Amino acid sequence: MGVIAARAAFAMALLACVASAARAAESFEFTRIAACDDEHDPYGPDRLVAERENERLVVTGWAGVTCGVVPVDPEVVPDWGTLTLKLAFKTDGPVATCRCTTKFQFTLFENVPAGRTIYLIKDGNGAAHATAP
Repeated sequence: MGVIAARAAFAMALLACVASAARAAESFEFTRIAACDDEHDPYGPDRLVAERENERLVVTGWAGVTCGVVPVDPEVVPDWGTLTLKLAFKTDGPVATCRCTTKFQFTLFENVPAGRTIYLIKDGNGAAHATAP
């Protein structure tokens, strides 16, 4: 009976984690602030800055991209003590052969504990990280 109870407890905990992850993944807002922002060197490393605004965590990011591409499919994925922000970029046609910095913001409505590491994944590759204040 102990093994069955342990398996049942594990299954319940797993379901709670999945439900929590799904809830956290849906509790955010994404905003593209600027298509070509001059605060950040487009050839430099991508950057994230996390700050608290009331009950929310606001993560502002700068990513060097090819001119003319736009961010699509923003996603927030909580994972074992970290938080991953995923962002892909696409274009609807030909783009210029220049680089610019796109500025964006994720506003997270779920409670994100202080000290949690936040990663940015840009087009499937690790791009930047920050720590939740």
